[in-house]
Order: sequence, then C-alpha cells, then structure tokens
Amino acid sequence: MEHYGQKEPKEIFLSKIKTMPIAMYVGAQDPLATPYDTKWASEQLGNVIHYEVMDNFDHGAFTLGLDMSYMNRVLENIAEYNHPTFKSVKTKILEDENI
Repeated sequence: MEHYGQKEPKEIFLSKIKTMPIAMYVGAQDPLATPYDTKWASEQLGNVIHYEVMDNFDHGAFTLGLDMSYMNRVLENIAEYNHPTFKSVKTKILEDENI
C-alpha cells in the first residue's frame, strides 16, 4: 500500500502503448502467462509486430534457454524495428554456425 498510495496497483492501459514495436513469444504450456491471456494482451497493445505461441515452452523455458531455436526470429524482429546499426550485428550473429 505504501508503494502505490492505495490498496491496489494503478491500472495500466495497454491500448496507450502505440509507438514501441512489441514482439511476443508465448509458451503454449505457460500457466503464468497463458496463451489466452497473452492473446488478449496482444489485442490491447497498439503495436504488436509479432505474436507466436511456442509448443513445448512454459514460463521457465525462456529463462533456462535449453531450446533457443526461436532466437533467429527474435534477432530478425530486432533488426527490422531497432536502430539501423543492429542490422550488421545481426548478420554476423546469423552467420555463426553455432547458433
């Protein structure tokens, strides 16, 4: 209560987030951020440029990094919507056969 000055946290209006490109990678088996809830959130946000439900992923799968097969798509999103100098870094990373 001290942090917010009220009993409940302030409501965040996702629809007001319009200019920042957002890519959402969602775990199909995630009980904390379910595909149903994340789909709803993606529809409220103003600028979702990528939405992907990933089979065999739960909330911890992204943290543990055992399956990084989606990272090339993440790098492509960053390169397309981020600062232009990132494109040369992305090219170097994708050329590395260890990824």
